[in-house]
This record gives sequence, C-alpha cells and structure tokens, in this order.
Amino acid sequence: MIGATNPKAQQYLRKTYSTLVSEWNIGYIKLDFMEDTAVEAFWSNTTALEAQRIGLQIIRQAVGEQVLLHKDGSPMLNAVGIVDTGRISLDTGHTFKATKDAGSGIAARYYMNRNFFVCDPDAFCVSTQIVTD
Repeated sequence: MIGATNPKAQQYLRKTYSTLVSEWNIGYIKLDFMEDTAVEAFWSNTTALEAQRIGLQIIRQAVGEQVLLHKDGSPMLNAVGIVDTGRISLDTGHTFKATKDAGSGIAARYYMNRNFFVCDPDAFCVSTQIVTD
C-alpha cells in the first residue's frame, strides 16, 4: 500500500471499498497478502508500514464500523485498532502435518486474541485438497 500516500490512490481505495459495501452489500472483507504491501520503496514519502496503516485507515473509513475487516499476512501489529480479525499463523496447507507445524506460531501469538483483534489461527482445516508450497 505504498501508493496509499498518493491522493489518486486514496480516492481509488475509497471508491472501491465504499462500492463493495454500499452497492454490493458486502459485510466481510479479507485483506490478504498484505505482507506484499509492506515493502519499502525509494519513491515513497513515508515508511512502508506507515503507508500500509494509511491505506487501512482509508479502507476502514470507506466501509464503516459495521463491516468486518480481516487482516491476513500482514506485519502482525500494524493493523491493530483498524481491523476486527487477523491471521496469527501460517496457512495450514490442509494437512495434519501443516496444521501441527503452525502450532508454535499460534501459541506464541494467542495473547493477541481479543486484545488487539479476534485471532484467526487457521488452526484446523479438513479438506480433500492438498496445498503444497
């Protein structure tokens, strides 16, 4: 979201997210792959984390408090106070081994639950689909 410091990009975010809520009646928005928006760039007038928070605040203002915002794959605490829920572990990959591998990260971050946002540990998933790296 480094572009989130650009006024035209901010307007785009406002229009896009307000359309999702006001015209499409969306009540839950998952913001995925947010780690890709937290990359420093030489053309930015702020840090990547500050730009990401600016973008998140614009989205929150555009959708209002009634919409559930879920952060996924972002720097862990950057979205605190803006989002409602957040992933605290790696993807489980739909296997028992992958779920077991995620356990230590879930345990290490569980203190965040309801202190910063409602945690999504992605801890247990039953599926016939296998997701590989």
